[in-house]
Amino acid sequence: MKNSPLNTALNTFLVIFSLGNITAFPALADTTAEATVSPEVLKRFKSYDKDNNGIIYQGEFLAGNPPTEMNFAARVFTFVLDTNQDQKVLLSEYQAFRQKNEYDITFGAYDTENAQGEPGPDGFWNTKEFAQAYDLDRDGNVSEFQIKAAEVKIKSGRKPIDANKDGLVSKAEYTAFQK
Repeated sequence: MKNSPLNTALNTFLVIFSLGNITAFPALADTTAEATVSPEVLKRFKSYDKDNNGIIYQGEFLAGNPPTEMNFAARVFTFVLDTNQDQKVLLSEYQAFRQKNEYDITFGAYDTENAQGEPGPDGFWNTKEFAQAYDLDRDGNVSEFQIKAAEVKIKSGRKPIDANKDGLVSKAEYTAFQK
């Protein structure tokens, strides 16, 4: 009787009540977002949330994607979905993700380092990031050849991606190139 679901729920309520702050339990605090989410987004969120705890963990997200897209799905989870980098995605983060277009998602998944090569997005793709985005064999490894090919693709071609020729690809340049 001590560990019954009712007893566990009651204890959780008492802890929250005594703290006076539901935000100490992010999955519980985020359930209020369900009222403002479209049924389609909520259904998709719950399809990833296999343990129904109100949180999508990376393993749950990856399990919901085809094996050929694991590397891309992992990048989307880490750099686009998980906006606060806490290794979990709440309904509010998922809802914001679903409001983005495909170009924002792809760009965000590969904008992983700044101009100095340090971790963190800067709103531009350098040659290495561009090569990762166009990793044709999807193995997650970018060879020197792929980086050189990306450099050529950025600077030349019928429709150069780097419109202002600064050696970087901005999200606006990427979006314009895709259209």
